[in-house]
Order: sequence, then C-alpha cells, then structure tokens
Amino acid sequence: MDVLTAVEVDQYALAGVAVDVQFQTVDANGEPATGTTPTVAVVDGLGEAVTVGAVSEVGSGTGLYQATIAAGDNTTVTELTVTWAVSGVNHVRRVSVLGRWPFTFADLRAFDKSVENKAGDAFLTARRETMSELMGMCPKSPVPMFGIARLWQPSGYEATLPHRHVTTIHAVAEIDPDGTETAYSASELADLAVSEHGTLFNRGAYWSGYHDLKVTYTHGAELPPQYLKRAMMLRCVWHLNQQSSNLMERVTSWSTGEGGTYRYDNATATKTGMPNVDGAYKRWAGPNYGFG
Repeated sequence: MDVLTAVEVDQYALAGVAVDVQFQTVDANGEPATGTTPTVAVVDGLGEAVTVGAVSEVGSGTGLYQATIAAGDNTTVTELTVTWAVSGVNHVRRVSVLGRWPFTFADLRAFDKSVENKAGDAFLTARRETMSELMGMCPKSPVPMFGIARLWQPSGYEATLPHRHVTTIHAVAEIDPDGTETAYSASELADLAVSEHGTLFNRGAYWSGYHDLKVTYTHGAELPPQYLKRAMMLRCVWHLNQQSSNLMERVTSWSTGEGGTYRYDNATATKTGMPNVDGAYKRWAGPNYGFG
C-alpha cells in the first residue's frame, strides 16, 4: 500500500481556527527576495477548493508572504495542499489540519521550566518535528488527523489501512489499471465498516483483486494518553533546547580505565535514542508493530 498524505508536513493547523499560510521568496543564492508578489491556491484532501485571503508581505522587504484561511473556511480535519506560484513556477506546501493539539505551549512550559523563554515560532517548529517524528515511526496518531491510502488490488471482504484508530471513511474510489478512478456511491460507502486497528470490511460486494482502492479517512485518538503526552513533551523540549554533550555525535560506546564498557542508544529512523521516549512510543504503537 502507499500512504498518499505527507508524513513530513510543512505546517500543522487546528480545525476551527484561522490559519496563516506563508511562503518565503528567495533569489538565486537562497537569500530573501522581493519585488514579485506570489499568488496562492488551496485545496483540501478531497480536492475541493478552499477560500483563502489576499496575499501580503510580512513586514517590509522581507520577501515573506502570507495569506489567511478564515476559521469558517477551516472547519474539518484534512490535509491542505497550498500551491504558491511565483513567476510561473509552482511551489507546493502541505498543511495537516488536526482535530486537537497533542499538547500546547502552556502544557510544555508547565512541564519543563527550561522552555519558558522560548519564542512561539521555535515552539511551533519543535512541536511539528515531534509530531512528524512520531508519525514516521508509528501508525497511530495521538490526535484526529487526515489520511489517504492507496491499497494495492485487495481481494475478498477485508483490506488493511496503514493507520490505526480509523474513525471515519470519507471516500473510496476504485482505480483501474489505466488510472481511471470511479468513486463509491453513498450506498457502497454504507456497506463499509472499519475496525480500530485499521481493517476495512466490505459487507456488500467482493473485492476482485483487479482494482486498487484509494481510501480517504480520518484516524487518530481523541486525545493522547498521559504517558504519551509526557513522552512527546520530553522530546519537544529536546528539539527546542537541542541538548548536546561533550561526546562526539558518532560515539556508540566508551570504555573506562577499569575495563567497563558503556553503550549509547542513538537515534535511527525508528527510534529517538531517548529510552523514556522510545519506551512510551513503543507502548503506544502496540506489541505487534516493529519499533526501535
């Protein structure tokens, strides 16, 4: 199967709240550029156009441009595709609109006093890194979020989605070998059921194995359990403070003069290298999911 929604998104936003989307124009050397105001267009995860306000420069001569999606136009959990056009060239940004935040800046300040004086932008970046990191390691979101998956030629009455805690199936389309998509009708969608573990059941027709399926859905817990929230905040503090030590980054072990050897747990694509965080993430992922 293929997950068609982005794991490394450019921005997280909250449903029901106005969201500012931004784009930095640069010159050939990567420095901020001014003089050409970009245009912007936004579509949601179902391909529907989203109303967005006028583009304006943030400050004077910064080359940073911004447009606002009003709260009334940002009401559902979805993934926004934001396309900025500059001098005929399109630049795409992804915004994941969540149902809740896994934790707030106030939560983090109360959790660790070392971040009290950190800027809001730094917190947003660190929280995005923490959320994207977890979702890259684990198939379960701690909060409601949007997903699209392409299932390869399912056959029978069951198919498996790549995420757990699937709560709503929004749309399904059969994809022919030539790429033609045929959307399910309301009655065909009504024949589908989904388990908490992401198994999709067809109580009507039998999947022949001839077509791929494109499934659009919402998944994730309503709120993260406290142990997971603490682990995410611990990791977010690390991202904010970028804690370091006197050891070289590539060190995996060291030995004392007395002959003892100590090994270090380093970060990989499937673990953070922080035992308390990785233990909580593994518990959240469940015993049947490889981790670390």
